[in-house]
Amino acid sequence: MNVSVLLYEAIKFIIPLLPILIPLSAVVFLFVPSRKLLALFLFFLGFQALFIDVGVMVNIPRVLLFFSLLTLVLYFPKDLATAMDEYPGRIMIIILIIFFSVSALLNIPSFPVKSIVTAYGPIGDSLFRDRATKQMSQIMMFALKASIPLVILAICRSRKQIVSMVKISLIGTSMLCIYGIYQYFAYLYNLPSIFIFRGASNPTGGIGIFSTSLGNFFRISSLAGEPKDLAGILLPFSVLLGVITWRVIREKKYRLGFKSLLLGIFLLHVFIFTMTFSTAGWLSAVVAVIGILGFSVNWKPKFKPIILVFGAFLGLFAVYILVPSVNEVVKQRFISRLNLEYITNDVNYGGPQLLHMYKTHPETIIYGASLGGAVFYEQYNEQPESFVYYLFDYGLLGILFLCYFFYLIVKKVLYLSKQNNLENDILFNGLLYAMIGSMASTLVFPKIDAMLGLWVLIGLTSALVVYSRGDGKGLVRK
Repeated sequence: MNVSVLLYEAIKFIIPLLPILIPLSAVVFLFVPSRKLLALFLFFLGFQALFIDVGVMVNIPRVLLFFSLLTLVLYFPKDLATAMDEYPGRIMIIILIIFFSVSALLNIPSFPVKSIVTAYGPIGDSLFRDRATKQMSQIMMFALKASIPLVILAICRSRKQIVSMVKISLIGTSMLCIYGIYQYFAYLYNLPSIFIFRGASNPTGGIGIFSTSLGNFFRISSLAGEPKDLAGILLPFSVLLGVITWRVIREKKYRLGFKSLLLGIFLLHVFIFTMTFSTAGWLSAVVAVIGILGFSVNWKPKFKPIILVFGAFLGLFAVYILVPSVNEVVKQRFISRLNLEYITNDVNYGGPQLLHMYKTHPETIIYGASLGGAVFYEQYNEQPESFVYYLFDYGLLGILFLCYFFYLIVKKVLYLSKQNNLENDILFNGLLYAMIGSMASTLVFPKIDAMLGLWVLIGLTSALVVYSRGDGKGLVRK
């Protein structure tokens, strides 16, 4: 039973009331402390299935993040200014926003006039979706996303507060996992549940399944909207949990109950991540592990974790070889979809459209079509993903800016970690490796909202090295 049908009808009833509800909600949120708004944002980070489409998707995390930032601007501008000084790579993020704005101004005059229909409806049928405002709205959404580390740095000014926000984030992702399990049984036994909740052209979505010669397989999406969105949310926090669990299990001072709890939560995240059957998610996990291993060899080489990872990969490969059902699923959801011919010819990946845009507008090779601009040059239903997305919207110059931004973050974080003696700290290592893995995986999984976890990790890791000192013991220092 797809409860999304009832929810969509409720949303349709609410939309005409927005001129009244928005000012009222603004008044309420402006009286909520910034710290509580940030905590709510981190808890609801992955709850993206429910949204109101007004040209941009207005969902729970975006609303909470916006008001967290707004309350800081209004009530704590000095804290915000201090946080801006501590923001790693702040100059590059400003350059990126300016770059997107300039790219938009260069591209808008070249946009052809034609009828464009996306998965969410026709271009030009609402605010923030015509040729003059779509790119502006996308740049604003990027700036809002990039403000997450700023908000965290302004609010989390002690280790205790950082640990609290980490816990809240993990509680939120754990709730997504628990609901994902219920969703699976709801599919099996026709229980009420929220399944895939797509855009305006198909708002109630459908049950997320795919068929094989062995039968149908259900794809868990929980409350994240799409299975790949759930995969993008869970991946960074699965890495965080994995590193912390590995370190805690090896320490004798932690109780068996605490170790078992951490291990259980980690395995729950990995299981639900796997059950999304997301090609982009699985590929991003592989890239994340490769990125982490490459980074750890250069920064702090330890052979036991490397051997463990290789052992895990060998075990998974053995399962793939020996278990027919696993072999069938992996072939259909992963191997066949990563075929070069499939990627370059299938319009859902955007490869043919990208080549056509380069042929007709070669200047976009350098500076892209700006955020959201490629839809005006080429026709496709879904936003292209993986590296194709960056080539479309960022261009080669924008990709260089983004990579340099990531480099500056890692450089500053490592420098400050040495200054504060955090190199062997369990929480720091968990956040650092999760951030590195997310940076690597975002190159193959650049979902604007699903990869919000990357920006959260940038904020939490930066806050930890800026405001925490290495003068204590244990995972949580009082």
